[in-house]
Parts: sequence; C-alpha cells; structure tokens
Amino acid sequence: MKKYALLVGVSDYDDPDITNLSFAARDAEDVGRALASCGFDQVTTLVSGGPREPNHVNVVDALHRLAPLLSGEDLFLFYFAGHGIETPAGAHLLTANSRARMPELASLSTRILSDCLSRIECADRVLILDACRNDPRQGMGDQDNLMTAAFSRDIAAVAETVVEGAVPTTWVLFACRPGQRAYEWPDAGHGAFSHYLLEGLRGEAADDTGRITVQALGRYVEHHVQRWAKKAGTPKPQTPWGEHKGSWRDICLAEVAAPSARTPAEPTPPPRPATVLVDPVLHVRTVPAGALLSIDGRAAGSAPIDLTLPAGNYRLRAEMDGYLPWQRQIRFDATGDAQLRIELLIDPARIEAAASVATQPATTAQQPEQARLKTPAHLPTSLKIKCGIWVAMKLTLIPSGAFVMGAGEDDAEASLSERPAHRVTLTSPFYMGIYPVTQAQYRAVTGKSPSHFPGRSNPVERVSWYDAQEFCAAISARTGRSVRLLTEAEWEYACRAGTTASRYGNLNAIGWFDGNSGNTTHPVGAKRANAWGLYDMIGNVWEWCEDNWHDDYEGTPSDGSAWTGGDTARVVRGGSWGHYPQSCRSSRRYRDVPDYCSNYIGFRVVVDLE
Repeated sequence: MKKYALLVGVSDYDDPDITNLSFAARDAEDVGRALASCGFDQVTTLVSGGPREPNHVNVVDALHRLAPLLSGEDLFLFYFAGHGIETPAGAHLLTANSRARMPELASLSTRILSDCLSRIECADRVLILDACRNDPRQGMGDQDNLMTAAFSRDIAAVAETVVEGAVPTTWVLFACRPGQRAYEWPDAGHGAFSHYLLEGLRGEAADDTGRITVQALGRYVEHHVQRWAKKAGTPKPQTPWGEHKGSWRDICLAEVAAPSARTPAEPTPPPRPATVLVDPVLHVRTVPAGALLSIDGRAAGSAPIDLTLPAGNYRLRAEMDGYLPWQRQIRFDATGDAQLRIELLIDPARIEAAASVATQPATTAQQPEQARLKTPAHLPTSLKIKCGIWVAMKLTLIPSGAFVMGAGEDDAEASLSERPAHRVTLTSPFYMGIYPVTQAQYRAVTGKSPSHFPGRSNPVERVSWYDAQEFCAAISARTGRSVRLLTEAEWEYACRAGTTASRYGNLNAIGWFDGNSGNTTHPVGAKRANAWGLYDMIGNVWEWCEDNWHDDYEGTPSDGSAWTGGDTARVVRGGSWGHYPQSCRSSRRYRDVPDYCSNYIGFRVVVDLE
C-alpha cells in the first residue's frame, strides 16, 4: 500500500479584499513533515512563499498529477489551510489567486474537488480542512466565518464521490462547526486545530499498539481543541468534528512505537501471591426499577445495581416515591455472586390522596400536585398507538425521578461536551417508544421510505430532524395524542434506567455497533433491553432529540426540559451500527444540523400524559 498526500496552505492572497492569515502556510508545511515522518511515500506541499504558489491552477494540476500514481488499497490525504467561502453556487476553498467577489472563477469549488477525487482510484481517502478561519473579507479578520451548515454539507458530499462504480472509504475532518471560528494560536505559531493535529500525528493519538487511526486522531484533536478554546476564553467555542462516507473502515494513517516503547518502563512491582481473593458481587434489582438503595444508612445508588461487598451482615433499604420503603437485614456470604430481587409495594396513602384530589375541581394551584401524584402506580404500564391500519407502535411508561446526567471527570472515554455531570429531576412520567421508529411505522404515517437499509422492522434512517418533527405532528393529528421527540435529558434518563455505568450492559449484548453490525442496521429488538424494557437505546441508529446543541452542560435546565437557544444544530444520542464503542455510551452526545440526513440517524418518540 502506498500513501500520498497533498497539502495546501494559503497565508497570502492576491486579492486585497481577502484578509491574509498568519500561520496557514506554516501549518501545511509542518503537517507535511509530520506525514513524511509517518511513512507517507510522497508528500506534495503548496504554500504561500514556497517554490510553487498555492493558486487555483497549481492545486488542480497537483491533484491531476497524483491521480495516476494511486490505485487499489492506496491512501490519499488532502489537507487545506486557508479561507473558505460560501456562495449560492456552493462551497469554495480560496486559493492564492481567488477573488472574493467572484470565487467561482479561481477557487477550489466542491465541483472541482469532486471531479479531481473521481480520478483518484484508491480505497482510502482523508480530507482535512482547516478552512473556517474567520471572515475572509479584508478588515473583518476578527469576525466569525460566514459558513453555514451548507458549506460542511457540500464538502461532506464530495466524500461520496464514486470511483469506477465503487464508493471508497472517505473521512473528512473539519477544524470547527458551522458558525464557529477556527482560531489561530500565536503562542504556538499555528492554528489551534493544526497544532493538536500535529501532536496527534507525532504519536499522542496512537493507541496501545502504536496505530494512529483517523478516528483516534479526530477524537484527540476534538478533545484538546475544545479544552484549549475554553481555557483561552475565545469569543466562541471551537469544536472540530469529522464525518465518514462510503464503506465503513477506520483508516490507519501511521504506526509508531507503542506507548510502552516511547516511555521509560516503571519498575516492576514484586509478584503478588498466587491466590487473590476477589469480593463477590450482589446483583440487586427492584420492581419497579429506579429505587434508591442504601446500605447501613449510606447511599449506594439506584437499582438495578451491582454491589461488590465482603462477606457480612448488612441493613439494606430501598425507597421510591409512591411506594412503601423496603428494608431488610441480609447476610451475604463470600461463596460467590448472588441475585436479590426486591418488589416494592404501592403506598396506599398515595392512592387515596390521588383519588381525593381527582374528585376536586382542577384549579391552577392543584395541577402541579396532580402531576406529582401521577406516579406509575396510577397509570397503565404500556400504551399502543396506531400508525396505520396494520401498523402500531408500542410504548412503555417511564417513571418520574432524578438522576445524574453526563460523565464524571474520571470517565476517560468522555469528551468535554459530556461535562459537567449534574443532577436532573423529571417530575412527570411519560410513555416512550420501546424501539426506535421503524421503517414500517414511518411509511404508514408519512407514505415515505427514505432508508438506505431496507427492512420493515429495521429502524428508519436518512431522516432529518425536520422529518422527525413532521412525523410527530402527523401521528399526533391522527391519534389525538401529544407525540414528540425526547428531550436530551429524558433520553439519557431512560437509557440509563437507573444505572450509573457508561452502558446499561455489555455492548455486544445490548447494541449493534461497528464491531458486530456487519455494516448495516438490524431489526429492532434483537438485542437485550435495558431495565425499563427499552431496546436499541445504544447502537443501531443515533436518535434525534428535541434540544439545540450546546458544547457542554454549563447552564443546562435541571428539570429535564428541552434546552433551546445556543447552536442551531440539534442533539443526537446513542451511537449507531457504524460507530466505535466510545460513541455507544449512555452519556455520549453528538450534533448534526437539523436538515441533515444520514444512514446513521433515526429517532424515537414519547407520548405525554393526557
């Protein structure tokens, strides 16, 4: 396999109406050197002040010259540092001789880039764009960039370029989200994105075996740039992100010395005794799930939960609103793991109070109390709504309650967007679809079949956030019920179902992800449900949520309501058939623009209480 790279860095522009950049040329040069150190067979660099200027003709010529050199299992990487601009005709990467008023005449448009990539017949392609620097107009260098979601969408579409009837594996890494700015970092002498890109290529993004993959590099850059922007106090956050197109495969860019070989080995500790005693585990679950447990008066978490305990006597207590407290003195022996199932009894006083309130006029002052009294004990535990003549949707009742949302500082897999961990209280129960919306259900309601992977029982995908909203509106009108998307807090609360670990079970047992999916979606319900009877909460397809995107949880509502304002993008949750395990976690959150359609994204609905 051969690896070729073309790097373009434009710091100086001929057009006086385009502001110059400080570090774009240096970024391209240093990234080129890093790729050469990573074993790339040929690295071509076009930078301002270099032997060949990064103008329109030279860039296109370099792409055409590389085309016949690549074939089969080869890898091609294209890196661009400079300005981008968006016009009604599409997205344009501004080369040295571009004109701000007529970018279509001498820029690298998405049409030209697609044409050039269609000539490069290799299996793997990587596009890295540090292009959203700032407003390209002269004198507006301190302003945010002008690109909307259409720019990134047009660039991502380039990645789907077909080569001789096949779609190669293509990854696109962007320096920032639409509407943000990719900041330059004078103290580092680079753009912040390219600075951490260089760190990752020099080995910081390598896994335990020394492999630097595109996904690992993207995660490394995303994490560190977000942290840098927050610490530096930039006017807006900077959030790098990546998209994958074509056949699923993580691309290995380089192999370096494994971490153990790069750092001095710690002194070998003395050998442990051959026999190691391990405390057994007590598996506790409650009916209904979600009860708060305490052991000898100390909080232990909510059920279901696994408790690692030494042998001994314990006072175990379970409490849940609307139910009588359960308390027992138990003896736990050290002979092995054990199961404990606790059935909670409904509190008669709560039933009587609810009945009393229900017979009174529903005054404004009483309505909050009624909502509080509507616990699962007084409602059907499941609900069916009709999507069509032969198609229905089953929902289950999710109890009200409180939980800790997000990831703690000790979660090594978490990104900054999952922090800080915070307590959320949902005061009202709701009915939630036990599966993602299926293709049969979507077609029965809308008459449309947009999915890439056909199958009546497979989750619908290639639906935008707007499509999901239209589905909710249509089925609400048909059934007379309030059907909507979940809020992000509702989604995580229901996904966790009382658990506090990163997943509610073994990933292979509960979800379809890149390690077991075979590069396709699967019929819903084929994997194990969580404690509240919800299937496919993790894996299979990402699920749209109601909320606007925010880069972290600072200022988030504590009542579980949808978080509006902020970014125009919307939240997706749960990971998918094509994503790595880190994305398939209860606290993992991601974002996409609301008109974006992908064969990775579907949705699930809830029905509010009447």
